[in-house]
Amino acid sequence: MWGLRGGGGGLGVVTRFTYRLHAVGPEVLAGPVIWSLDDAPEVLRAYRSYIASAPPEVATIVTLRSAPALPYLPVDLHGQPVCVVTMLALGDAARAERLLAPMRAFGRPLLDGVKRRPYVNLQSMNDTTVPHGWHYYWKSAGLKRLDDAAIDTIVEHIAGAQSPWSYAIMFHLGGAVAEAEPEATAYSRRDVAHELNVNAVWLPHQDIADTERAWVRSFVADLAPHDAGPYLNFLDQDDQDRVADAFGAGAYTRLTDLQRRVDPDRVFLSRRP
Repeated sequence: MWGLRGGGGGLGVVTRFTYRLHAVGPEVLAGPVIWSLDDAPEVLRAYRSYIASAPPEVATIVTLRSAPALPYLPVDLHGQPVCVVTMLALGDAARAERLLAPMRAFGRPLLDGVKRRPYVNLQSMNDTTVPHGWHYYWKSAGLKRLDDAAIDTIVEHIAGAQSPWSYAIMFHLGGAVAEAEPEATAYSRRDVAHELNVNAVWLPHQDIADTERAWVRSFVADLAPHDAGPYLNFLDQDDQDRVADAFGAGAYTRLTDLQRRVDPDRVFLSRRP
């Protein structure tokens, strides 16, 4: 693997990573809070205010979609257009409850699924919504701010998906991600507060691939005034022209220069069988 090294502008080939892990769980206060999609504009504005003062111990993910038929969801919610904020708070039980209380109490939730649960349960509770063998096509947009215009564009487009399995998911960043210097590593989009992934999903027998792909492209295109570039892991096969944007201009220039000097034959980038 090749990449940027250190914070002093030096270049080098990365051959080993050392991860510093933090103890979590085994149980955490976490889960989804679900509102009707009709309430999404107000929910997302409240969410924006909530995360502005939330400490690093709080993590959130927003999902907009038709509610899937998951075991933990009431049957009467299955198929309903919803806005979901999945949230987690680390720390002792009482403080975790206080940290999540403001968002849980907003508006008229259809379901509050926040509870003490194993951390590994939180990580896997939606796995059945993206099984192997289905078709997926996605695009992403990095949002530095979740302003009113971006919220309105997101809510407007989510209803345009033809497939009930298509969705938009938004990850809140900040914290340790934003603390590193932008030029210290290959990942340089550290001022991006939200990573939005728009994912078209359809079954093999459904003849809606063109429609769903067009929905994704239109969705992200209309976010262009707010888009700080895609996330590298959310690039699809037709996103080669966005690779430089995913790294950022400075990091991309340094990486391509490094590749020309230490890997001119593109050995490190070759596909393995």
